[in-house]
Amino acid sequence: MKSKSSGRRSYRQGKSKVYLQPVDDVLAVRYANSKEEVREALSSLGKVREVEPQKLFVVQLSKATQKEQALKQIQPLIDRGLIESVVPVLRDEESQLLQVLTDEVTVRFKHALPKKAREQVEKKFGFTIARQNEFVPNQYVVKVPTSTGSDALNVANELDADDEVEFAAPNFVSEHTR
Repeated sequence: MKSKSSGRRSYRQGKSKVYLQPVDDVLAVRYANSKEEVREALSSLGKVREVEPQKLFVVQLSKATQKEQALKQIQPLIDRGLIESVVPVLRDEESQLLQVLTDEVTVRFKHALPKKAREQVEKKFGFTIARQNEFVPNQYVVKVPTSTGSDALNVANELDADDEVEFAAPNFVSEHTR
């Protein structure tokens, strides 16, 4: 799997940065409905693997298929509402594992936020709070409204730079090894 260094991205994890490289010959597609129709259309682009709990297909593009060409072929499925989003597949530079961005960010604020303050933060950063950590009341999982490209990564980095935030990190669907 090829990758280009020009699109290198990062986010903070504790005091260190995690560096990610885009993987040019792999796409991640979140489907809405008609799973089999989407799978069939994607199979013409290359090898398709499903991550079922996430409603996600990861497509290893064939050597003959370019990413731009694949995106053009996928667009009618997006227009019909069969595909919710196409997101980048990234490779963690340290572990070399593949990671797919989700539309979620985990954020812990330095202090508990009353409802009005939460609403102001949601408006400022453009997300909605999906759920609160029951064991850590000042920690939330937030949903980024558009999960195309690197939106969740950008929001995580913006949040992490805020003085009221202890940490913020994007949530990924990650490849694992044994």
